Amino acid sequence: MKKAIVTAKQPTTVREWMDNELARDPKFRRDVEESLMGLRIEQDLAALRELRGVSQAELARMIGVKQPMIARLESGKGQNIGIRTLVRIATALGAQVHLTIRADARPHRPIVLQGGQRGDVRGQLQAERKVKVAGS
Repeated sequence: MKKAIVTAKQPTTVREWMDNELARDPKFRRDVEESLMGLRIEQDLAALRELRGVSQAELARMIGVKQPMIARLESGKGQNIGIRTLVRIATALGAQVHLTIRADARPHRPIVLQGGQRGDVRGQLQAERKVKVAGS
């Protein structure tokens, strides 16, 4: 009697492939989510600047930087933009920055920290609270 060979269904679209990879690889998922969050911020800043009718050069003068820095930021090539810089840009454009950290809607799962350690969000937050209280 022959055994039936079961093969996994191959993804037929890029979206299916991406969904499979995101579900399979937590580090890949984290990297993708971080990149998407950064792109949203950059797109929001560019859209706000355009809405206000301000050129990149004008915005650069307003916050005391050179125009290429604004272009790099808006194109996603700006690295490690700080919250202070975001606030300066938003203020110059008549806007505010609201930073919100929300729990992921997906079921609780361990996360892979940047140092390669495995951690737990709840455990991290509890540890941080203890350090603050002890160090106060």
